Amino acid sequence: EILNLQGTATTNLLLPSLCVNGVTNFNSLRSVNISRTNYTAFKYNDNQTLDYLDLSYFPNLDNLKAVDAKQLVRVKCTNDLDNPINLEPSSFLNCSALERIEGNFNLLGAEVFRKCSNLVLNTEEIYASNGTSFIPGEGVTNISIDASVTSLFSCFEGCVKLNGGDFNYLMVRLTNQVTSIEGMFKGCVGINTAITRDLFRYSPNLLTIKDAFSGCKLTGILYSRASNYTPSDTQTWGLLDFVPKLKDAESAFENTGLQWIDNNFFAPTIVNNTTTYSSLNRID
Repeated sequence: EILNLQGTATTNLLLPSLCVNGVTNFNSLRSVNISRTNYTAFKYNDNQTLDYLDLSYFPNLDNLKAVDAKQLVRVKCTNDLDNPINLEPSSFLNCSALERIEGNFNLLGAEVFRKCSNLVLNTEEIYASNGTSFIPGEGVTNISIDASVTSLFSCFEGCVKLNGGDFNYLMVRLTNQVTSIEGMFKGCVGINTAITRDLFRYSPNLLTIKDAFSGCKLTGILYSRASNYTPSDTQTWGLLDFVPKLKDAESAFENTGLQWIDNNFFAPTIVNNTTTYSSLNRID
């Protein structure tokens, strides 16, 4: 079943009771769309009224969309490791009041949270306790990137309250299939973290990182290869060695605070008398 309220003006819709004789009443609901509405919560016939959108009672919910739902502040869904909720491209585009989206979610493309200027995924304390693995429990956000996704264009652009933990959590979720993170974190001024040598470890097929980190507060250095560079030892690799196909890095690190780059950053690799040059052709 699909609950499609897209574009409806009313927010007084009364849904059936959440439970009947102690049994969940919405087992067949698969998709909810509240795009371009003023919904902040659902009302039910058994008088259960919350001040946030609680979809955790829908155990088989598979898809959620809320484009331009500018009154939406908090969404709670199930946090099931094996059953993430799919978020299509632009699912929460322009949800400027959205602060939290709790549960387990699978991103299917670009601009999913673009211009969600109040959104935070998890606190730094949550990451300190759980690292970047799946986070169990309630009140937390888990994100995965679908294996079919090649572009994450502007996926979190303008999410000014994302933190350094959110950034590191998301970067390790990039996949071999992703070729573009153009504008992914553009303008995310709340991200304040040190750049790592293996920033692109999980996305070796990237072709463009244009504007990807513009405006983030990144510290540290842009790592070049170590003097004892060995192809089999990633600890000796430079930042670009993880993305051998990268072509466009225009404005990728603009206004990030990164200022130091050494003479070997763009140097070719020489292995077994074979010289390999960087594929980059756009840098600004």
